[in-house]
Amino acid sequence: MKHYVRESTLFISLLFILMTNSAFAECWIVSGLKGYGSNVVDNFNIHEDGITGQKIRININGSKSAVTGSENIIFEEVTPQLIVGIYSSGGYKGVVESWGIDIENRKVFYTQTRSGYNILDGAKMFIGNLEGKCK
Repeated sequence: MKHYVRESTLFISLLFILMTNSAFAECWIVSGLKGYGSNVVDNFNIHEDGITGQKIRININGSKSAVTGSENIIFEEVTPQLIVGIYSSGGYKGVVESWGIDIENRKVFYTQTRSGYNILDGAKMFIGNLEGKCK
């Protein structure tokens, strides 16, 4: 009986681990990102900014999470609707991005902080439209 209980517990634990890594994998299409930015070139004054005319794919899938246009950034799933990514050149250049999804309100929110890129150093915060799941 002890052997059976231990095997059952191991099986259930393994199943739970596999489910948490892949059960919530989702790919989303977003567009119309608008918001604000601030960077060196504008003396860190806050200005309107955005990404228009592009559809961006956000793949939320554990440590395999990815975003089109952010290929050098390593993303990690925080929740089934939130990923955070980091890029470091190994020197002084670095980028941190976060992508969050609000399915109920059909919105996406994006933040970026960049350092070591001279005139591009700064931060961005955008809100966009959640068009739907990837096909």
